[in-house]
Amino acid sequence: MLKTIFNVIDVWDTTHRHYDTTGEMEWARRRLDPFAKYLSDILLYYQESGAHINVSLPDGQTSNSNFKVIPNSYINDSDELKEYIDSNELDELLICGIHLFACVHRGPTGYYSMVELFENTKIAVTLTQPGKPVNDPGPEYKNSLNEWCYY
Repeated sequence: MLKTIFNVIDVWDTTHRHYDTTGEMEWARRRLDPFAKYLSDILLYYQESGAHINVSLPDGQTSNSNFKVIPNSYINDSDELKEYIDSNELDELLICGIHLFACVHRGPTGYYSMVELFENTKIAVTLTQPGKPVNDPGPEYKNSLNEWCYY
């Protein structure tokens, strides 16, 4: 774990105004708050074992209050995250957080952005909140699960 970084995507505070305006506040609290605690419990163990933790949030967002990890960095830009990885001589990037097939894949520091910059990038599916694909990811991704999944 000494050479591993977990990139935690969008584990944000569920009181964010987006949910106030869309009427999804109760859904967010029921689904995301317990997940943030679960993720925190797991990542605290890995952090104590030497793993680096990055939290990737949109500007103006704060971490969920159930997420107790104190990250090594808050980076929401793929080039900056690659620079952090290189400067700390890390050799494995595991992406986790909220939501699979959305920001975990397509976010600024999501899988598609990072794998282009850092080959040993995987998604830790057991540390990722599932979500329905916004668009069908296509057969090329469905047939290549072993390329991007870390179990």
